[in-house]
Amino acid sequence: MSYFDGLKARKPPPITNLVSDSRFAPHFVSIDNWAKKIREVEHGRRDMDDFFPGLDVEIQDLNAFVEGEYQTLKHSLNFIAQRVLAVFHQSESKQKSSIALLQKQLDVIAEDLCNLETFVGLNVMFLMKIVLRHDQATGAQATNWFAARIDQEFLCKVNFDGLLMSISDLYFTLAHGITGSSSWNPPDSFDRQTTKFWVKPEHLLRVKLMIAKHLPVLVWGQDQGISVKKIMNGQLNFNTSDASLITSVYFDNDNCQQYHNRLTREEGATLIRVRWYGNYGRNVFIEQKTHHEAWVDQVSVKERFQMESEHVKGYLLGTKTYKDWIPKLRAKGVSNETLASNWALANEIAKNIQTHDLHPVIRTVYLRTAFQLTSSNNVRISLDTKIQFIKEIVKSNSDPEWVHLGKVPSSSELTFPLGVLEIKLHDAPPAWVTDLITSGYLIRADHFSKFQHAMAIFYPRNISLRPHWFDNPIVNINASGSHAWYTVGALTHAQTHKPIHLNTGEESPNRFGLSTVLEDTLVAFPVEPVEPTRKLDPNFYLANERVFLKWVRIALAWSTLAILFISRASYHWEEFYVGWFLMVLSIAISCYGMASHTLRSKAWVERTLFSDPVGITVCLVLIFIGIIALAAICGGFNDRVRFQKL
Repeated sequence: MSYFDGLKARKPPPITNLVSDSRFAPHFVSIDNWAKKIREVEHGRRDMDDFFPGLDVEIQDLNAFVEGEYQTLKHSLNFIAQRVLAVFHQSESKQKSSIALLQKQLDVIAEDLCNLETFVGLNVMFLMKIVLRHDQATGAQATNWFAARIDQEFLCKVNFDGLLMSISDLYFTLAHGITGSSSWNPPDSFDRQTTKFWVKPEHLLRVKLMIAKHLPVLVWGQDQGISVKKIMNGQLNFNTSDASLITSVYFDNDNCQQYHNRLTREEGATLIRVRWYGNYGRNVFIEQKTHHEAWVDQVSVKERFQMESEHVKGYLLGTKTYKDWIPKLRAKGVSNETLASNWALANEIAKNIQTHDLHPVIRTVYLRTAFQLTSSNNVRISLDTKIQFIKEIVKSNSDPEWVHLGKVPSSSELTFPLGVLEIKLHDAPPAWVTDLITSGYLIRADHFSKFQHAMAIFYPRNISLRPHWFDNPIVNINASGSHAWYTVGALTHAQTHKPIHLNTGEESPNRFGLSTVLEDTLVAFPVEPVEPTRKLDPNFYLANERVFLKWVRIALAWSTLAILFISRASYHWEEFYVGWFLMVLSIAISCYGMASHTLRSKAWVERTLFSDPVGITVCLVLIFIGIIALAAICGGFNDRVRFQKL
């Protein structure tokens, strides 16, 4: 069970409302005017000589407006940063009101930042649609060229991450005061409850800001909050990033054994991967995730140990073991307890690799933004964006590297169209986390797995089952097509091939205008939460069996009495009728017990509520009538015995 089961999300306001906003509306690309020009070209009433010069004018206007808004946001944040540092030199009575005022001002800036990012995204999308429509009308092929060209414009280079980081630091300082630096040390094992969600690309920044208001962005090696040293020459540093690059290589065999065990959530199912942060460098992490069912007195856990990348090939081939590196690690000051734990884990993973003939099959590359206090691991939220799935190239034992580090064919690469948000909790969630869930910006995606999704795409002939979310329409949007929401660099760096399982089309040339563009894009795409397949919990199964056996026990008791009375029917006629009534009652109870057992099991699998007060009431009434009949028969028998004695 998850903490969030049963929560109902609101429907968020459509971001297309910004098109009619009085502040932004005058600066939007006039897509209807461009649609009119293109139709005139199609009918031979004008040529397209002024098409790209006209787009240049639109782009320059957009650049000027976006740069003005961006500078305004920077000035506002610098002003608030100075105010924040000054607040904590005030008396306690003044601090409370000043902090509340500054938080409201930050909320306004955060909303302005979301609107600016939405404005950029919508206009870039409009421009791409216009050029695509131009190509359809003229037979030209300018879309890819224009994508590379606009990606170099200022409006596509705004560093929203730097503004987000400053807002996060300001929220943290207002909530916790000016604190000293404290480093975060990630644990080697994780046993928190994890719930996964999808986030539409147009909602990513808003979700980040909603989280940052309560939980700061966690960047390895950086302090959280505002301090004097973070303000250089009275200015905040906006050239920062909120995300780090993560690469994971997953292992499986030709039968996809790890995939199938994880997909069906078999007890003890493992998943092995090699992970590194940033570019492939000196060290990597060897990780193993182990799944445990709810009925087992263990929690699912992720364990890992660090290894120098030059030793990974030997470790995977079995020519080297963790024991070979213990003297070197002990010289570095690693404790004996850690060495023993890592040694046991390394041996377990190596045995798993050798026994099941595991080899690299899938690589995932993405940017991860983490939200967490450095002082606590109780609540951690991560948001993965720009997710790339790559089919690994099989390496021979003679190759110097264990993994392919060069360029891969475009057919072996795919961009996932959504962000993946994970909420990891040790205890019950804070109220603000519940508010985030019900905001409507998150799409519940229980048990979603990047590994399983990529395996189902690249190894369709090797698998017998597909993930329950695989046919959901929103994951079948081509993230690099004309339906893609704009993100920095996405226009020129995402792959352009269309995977086999995608089933999206382009808009009709006869339907082109502002309303149809907004209607046909990912912005307004309807989606429902994915419902995972549900396994029958053994605890529930056994409890259901016990209830059924209790009904059978009651039926056996009544049937025994029925046989006794029927056998005495030759002496007293009333016992004959009571005996058969009790026999019918026992049969009815048996049938009801079997029916309730079957329906309860079906309801559990289908995630519906089984309740049958009518059936139970009828059974109790019949049992009560049986008890009255027994009492009457027993009373009559005692009267006859006394009469015979007289």
